[in-house]
Amino acid sequence: DQNGGNDSQPNAAESGSDMSSAMQALGLGVAPQQGDSAATKQRQPPYREVLKVSQPLGAEAFRKDGCIGTQEQQLRMLGYYAFLTPDFERYQDTIRSAEACISEQGPAPQFLVFEGQPGTGKTKHAVAFAKAMGLPLLYVTPDVAQKPGWFNQVHADLEKRRDAVLFFDELDTFTTNSEKWCSQFRQFLDGVLSPSDARVIVLGTTNDAEKIAPDILHRSDRIRFDRPEAVHLRSMWQMYAQHLKDDEVQQLAATSSAGGLTGRDVRQCADFAERQTTISFLNRQGQPHS
Repeated sequence: DQNGGNDSQPNAAESGSDMSSAMQALGLGVAPQQGDSAATKQRQPPYREVLKVSQPLGAEAFRKDGCIGTQEQQLRMLGYYAFLTPDFERYQDTIRSAEACISEQGPAPQFLVFEGQPGTGKTKHAVAFAKAMGLPLLYVTPDVAQKPGWFNQVHADLEKRRDAVLFFDELDTFTTNSEKWCSQFRQFLDGVLSPSDARVIVLGTTNDAEKIAPDILHRSDRIRFDRPEAVHLRSMWQMYAQHLKDDEVQQLAATSSAGGLTGRDVRQCADFAERQTTISFLNRQGQPHS
């Protein structure tokens, strides 16, 4: 849905607003940039830190955030998490010879792309992944990333910070219409993802991976987020409607699956039902409501 032209850019204000809403829905306040002076703007970081460094939660992060996905999604997420932990490195050092660790160890998955339809949990899993690692989540918006010198600024900052998750929500909106930006992003990935002791993970989400340049996509490890099946919808409904009987939850899950509902749809349906129930109760009590 972008305008044509090689040098055109995504609607930064609109995309930034949508993404800020998504982060706020996950309980992550995206603070507005402060100050209007040139000096203040110069000091602004090239991203917004929406999660601070914390104690790694491991697999518990996905459970605490209510992340429910297909078995393949969960296994791959946990596999990436395990691969990036210091415990895995110590385990390799124990079972491998020094030569094998150096010459045969493949690169860690430092560039991940979560792809799938809206509402399937991509952003939520990205946040949980950062919590699992205990790494800060650095949230990049198009309006900031399109500025001249952004790549040099963020690369220099990451060299100081060393460990972080750099998060591009809706990555395709960054890359669709600007070949110059794509070229710089490729160079940036080659620099940031080069072997080092740092744990810098670049993580992007997209509703349509075909909109991302193939040579960028080929650098990534991709996880597909499909619409949930009935068994996963059942777990979602159980979170939002604990008062229902098992057969009622099962019926809701089956109907939701037949209708192609996503996790976001389930949450919105639950919110609507709660509001309607409250309104009905107030009407019976004869109290005004808005």
